[in-house]
Amino acid sequence: MKLGYNDAIRYLFIVSFILLALILPIHYINGFLSPDESGFMFIGDSINHGSILYKDFIDIKPPGIFYLNALIFFFFGKSFYASRIVLYITNALSALIIYFLGKDLWDKHIGQLSSILFLIGVYNPLIEGYFVLTEPYMVFFGLLGIFVFFKFRDWRYLVPVGFFFGIATLFKQPGILFYMLILIYSFLGLLNKGNRNKVFLYEILKSSLLISIGFLIPIFITVVFFYREGVLHDFIYWSFLYFISGKYGTSFDTTSLFQPINSLVIIWIPALISVAIIIYDLVMKKIQYNNLMVVCWLLLFGYTLTTRQFGHYFIQILPPACILASITLTRLPNLKNIKEIFSKNGAAKIFIFIFVILLVSHTILWSIFYDQLTGSDRDLVLENQIETSNFIISHTEPNQRIFSVPFDPSIYLLSGRYPPIKYLDLGIQQTPGNEQDDIISQLHKNNVPYIIVNTKSKDWLTQNRYQFIIKNYANEKTIGIYDIYKKVG
Repeated sequence: MKLGYNDAIRYLFIVSFILLALILPIHYINGFLSPDESGFMFIGDSINHGSILYKDFIDIKPPGIFYLNALIFFFFGKSFYASRIVLYITNALSALIIYFLGKDLWDKHIGQLSSILFLIGVYNPLIEGYFVLTEPYMVFFGLLGIFVFFKFRDWRYLVPVGFFFGIATLFKQPGILFYMLILIYSFLGLLNKGNRNKVFLYEILKSSLLISIGFLIPIFITVVFFYREGVLHDFIYWSFLYFISGKYGTSFDTTSLFQPINSLVIIWIPALISVAIIIYDLVMKKIQYNNLMVVCWLLLFGYTLTTRQFGHYFIQILPPACILASITLTRLPNLKNIKEIFSKNGAAKIFIFIFVILLVSHTILWSIFYDQLTGSDRDLVLENQIETSNFIISHTEPNQRIFSVPFDPSIYLLSGRYPPIKYLDLGIQQTPGNEQDDIISQLHKNNVPYIIVNTKSKDWLTQNRYQFIIKNYANEKTIGIYDIYKKVG
């Protein structure tokens, strides 16, 4: 039986989805433990052993990622493999939701291509969606809320919509932008003069109220929980107020911004073309609400890139960017019309066809080049982390504390040893200027036998505030990128 064009596209989508969502993550599962993900896992494991978040250990993240890891470890044991597998499943589910969103709001081809582009983007080496970070979960719950909102379009489902947005915010603060996005979309209807009446306005206000109630439910439950734990102020401060206190500065690094963009031009360039066309249509009073919504989605989350340009920050703008890119790409010449492309009057189509091939080739080659450049030592670094942790296990007692600096909680996680202070990342200490005394006093108080230094950030050794450590500890062993210092005397 001859395979039709649409059938071929469907099978190509299924095969591509399986390869990208299920097979590709295997390439990363044995990768080194990044500082952030190992910190999330360590605190999650500590929660299972009685630690209280924001009291015993502090991080500038809402509690979602920590308690998720605690839950995973509770059911599957302390295994970073289990945590990563849950992440990969979550990424696959996000891709599926993007497919259904694209299919329902536009057409199935946009849904298919958006889903595949998302998986290509999230597992791009520069985007780092293979690490257990907050963004993939924030995106998943945000997508779930958007999907329910558009799928059912019924006031009875608006509370769950808000609830999912509240959960997204409990994984990372920008999750609140999903809540704002849907409110903005609701008010976009006022662009139509026919909707400017009391009935339409009443419906908007009612839906906004229901979404707001749903949004506040998980926030309220979390507030009550931390109130009962006696750390409500700490939860509010470290999760939200810290970012407006002036202690969390913004930075703009064009190099960091350029690399993730350059590695995924097949997404960003067509997405920007779509944005330009949609804005032009709006100026020409051709209102397409779904298109306007996805542009607002991109712009809202794109604003977060003005504060930090880490690769994983791009995960939150991937869904709208992939949908916008697909809107452009699905309108281009395809293989079904290959004869038309190379016809006598097809010069423009030939140019477009070649341009798209170049975008795809650039994305593939850049990803392979970067992966070869940085991925060759990935397993080796994990081995270093394991070997260093095993050294600590064999040279310390379970109740002894160690100190990993400047920020590499993987040693705590793998060795099962606790730090002497509650700040895993020394850069977020609450009392700048007093951290030297705090560290020194805690090293004294806990009689810390070993300090592990990640030599990739060895510049901390030249700082005066750590001269005490250098004077009292000697380098005993080096394992890969780790220098192990033992207390002398």
